[in-house]
Amino acid sequence: MKRIAFSKIIDFLKWLAARAGVFYLVIFLLLFISVDLKLIWGNARIRAMNRIMPMFDDLAEQMVHQKPLTREQWQEYASYYRTVTQLIPDDGAAYFFLGYCQSHLNLDDQALVNFKKAVELVPAMFWFEYNLGVAYFNRGDYETAGNFFKRSIKDGPVLAQFYMKNSTIYKQILVSALNIGFDPETSFKESFADALLMTVKCFYHSGKYDQALQEARSHLKQGLSSDDYYYLIALSLKEQGKFSDMIGVVQLLLEKDPDHVEAWQMALDLFTMIDDQQNMRTVKAKLELLRRAGMEGRLSGKHQFHAI
Repeated sequence: MKRIAFSKIIDFLKWLAARAGVFYLVIFLLLFISVDLKLIWGNARIRAMNRIMPMFDDLAEQMVHQKPLTREQWQEYASYYRTVTQLIPDDGAAYFFLGYCQSHLNLDDQALVNFKKAVELVPAMFWFEYNLGVAYFNRGDYETAGNFFKRSIKDGPVLAQFYMKNSTIYKQILVSALNIGFDPETSFKESFADALLMTVKCFYHSGKYDQALQEARSHLKQGLSSDDYYYLIALSLKEQGKFSDMIGVVQLLLEKDPDHVEAWQMALDLFTMIDDQQNMRTVKAKLELLRRAGMEGRLSGKHQFHAI
């Protein structure tokens, strides 16, 4: 009896081992097929991208030297990046460049959606956060814009530089840009300084004049020398009714930039308040000359997007 039971146990173990062997073989084959399919699909995506890939020299020229592109060129680049988002839906750079092209086609709503998708996929990338801030700023949503400019400042250029060098989509542009004199370090330095300035503009446009004054003065103490800081200080003081403090800032601004139209306008406002007719006539004549030369609009209009 014991012998029969023991032989049955042996037979059962042999049967189980055979079934287990088949099971593991099936699992191995499925994994092999899965990996092989991923490789095949990956190669197919690369071939598809290569077939539709445009030349990036003109786009790089626009980004580095602000060379204007035709609407047809922007549409061609947008079409390429739209296809890339379909082939590689988890690539943040593809959505970012699609949004960048759409912003130049005045498709602002679509651009915003794709900038947001890029930030969602790569949440600490300076350029993605900075341009999303620009998109919100141009829509008049200064609170949200300021938050993204602050995020871009906090995250800084380190990850962005690493990402640009390792992203296939970014490298397409970067190679062409480097060939025409693009300097990544200088570009990051200038754009980082611009992000700091944009936070002050957001405070001012949101009516947070105390914060605008505090940030502007802090940045000037740190050695940032943009005349726009002095202009924003003067504007904030004007909004607060601190006209006596405003006079010195306007004088300093005009010494630094004698052709600053808005500063002359503020000087005219000050002279009008005290009814200084002689200086009013002088300033009006200066303003007329500058406006004829087309020198206007420091804080008006859309802010420019920057991709590199």
